[in-house]
Amino acid sequence: MAAKRIALLIGALLPMMVGAADWSSLSGQEQRALAPLSSQWPSLTGDQQTKWRGIVEHFDSLTPEEQERVGRRMKEWSSLSPQERQRALDQYRALRNIPPEEREALRQRWQEYQKLSPEERERVRDEARQKRSNRSNKGER
Repeated sequence: MAAKRIALLIGALLPMMVGAADWSSLSGQEQRALAPLSSQWPSLTGDQQTKWRGIVEHFDSLTPEEQERVGRRMKEWSSLSPQERQRALDQYRALRNIPPEEREALRQRWQEYQKLSPEERERVRDEARQKRSNRSNKGER
């Protein structure tokens, strides 16, 4: 009976441990590419580590600008709370499921937003918050 429980426990834990790597066991190239995650590396699950290692597999073949962008995004991602990460994933999945022409329209609106001054962006964010608040008060989504 105890052996069966141990086997079940090992079976449950094994997937989490597979792929888990000590920072020192990463190649120099992986350490350079994954540097923004170095402090969090030990707390990542094996699956998360494997995913990040796959992302940076061809890091050296990227242009310096692309490497900078990957590093910046990695740093941004690692600074998010688990709830923020989940929200970002949910938004990404939702965007992937909209028709290409709607996606392009959103991309254009985002580019226009990026051109706004910080004060104008704040005004736009305040208006959006107010609209969401009004909808939630009316029971809409």
